[in-house]
Amino acid sequence: QEEGPDILPLSSDVNECILEQNPCHKSTYCLNIIGSYKCHCHPRWKPILGFPNGPSNTICEGPKLRSHHPETKH
Repeated sequence: QEEGPDILPLSSDVNECILEQNPCHKSTYCLNIIGSYKCHCHPRWKPILGFPNGPSNTICEGPKLRSHHPETKH
């Protein structure tokens, strides 16, 4: 089996996501890809404007929670 100059054997890939320091912001999860990694928003979270979903600098915000104020009975 021949390997081209652009193909790395799987064993040489470093999983940046399991290193001691997670490279992604705490609002995202790390997805290891060959030769790199991506940071994606958690389900139902959205990237903050200016921080696209995918690159290593992604920052996300969670779904807006409706504040619940129970009515007081008089």
